[in-house]
Amino acid sequence: GPNLGTDVLYSGTVSAAVEGIINGIPSLAVSLATHQEPDFSWAVRFVLDLLPEFTRQVVPTGTLLNINVPPGVPRGVRVTKLGNIRYVNVVDIRTDPRGRAYFWMAGEPLELGGDDPDTDVRAVKDGFISITPVQIDLTDYLFMEKLKKWSLPWSREELVGKRHPGASAGVN
Repeated sequence: GPNLGTDVLYSGTVSAAVEGIINGIPSLAVSLATHQEPDFSWAVRFVLDLLPEFTRQVVPTGTLLNINVPPGVPRGVRVTKLGNIRYVNVVDIRTDPRGRAYFWMAGEPLELGGDDPDTDVRAVKDGFISITPVQIDLTDYLFMEKLKKWSLPWSREELVGKRHPGASAGVN
C-alpha cells in the first residue's frame, strides 16, 4: 500500500530504507499507492530508469527517497513534500496465537492532504509518481532553541537530594 504523508512515520517500508541510511547505504523506499491487487510493472520500470541517476547523484547523508507509484499508468513524476493524512480510527481488540490481547488500529482516511499541489498525497491522487526526500532527523531545531529558554522542572540543581520515586526509604 501507499506510504504517503505522515504515514511514513509508521511505515515498515520507509523504516527499512532508514536502516539502510543509518548504515551508510543510499536508500529508496518504493510503494504502490493501492490496496487492490498489486501490479508492480510501472514501479519496477520507474525504479530501473531512476537507478542510473540515483547512483550518479549525491543524496545527503541521513536522507532517503520515498517513492509512491499511483495505480494504473502514471501521468509523470513530481518531486514532493510530505502531505498530511488523518484517519477516522477504529480500534479492534484481537487475540494473538498465544492468547494475548492486542490492539489493531485501522480506519478510513478523513483528510487526504488538502489541495497543496506540492504534497506526495496530492501528486499520487492526481496520478503522478511522487518522490519525496525524507530526513531521519525529526528534530525541530528552531523550537529547540526556544525550549532551552523554558523554566523546566527538575533542573540539575533541583534534582540534588531528591530520591528516586521507586527507591525504598532512606536510599537516595
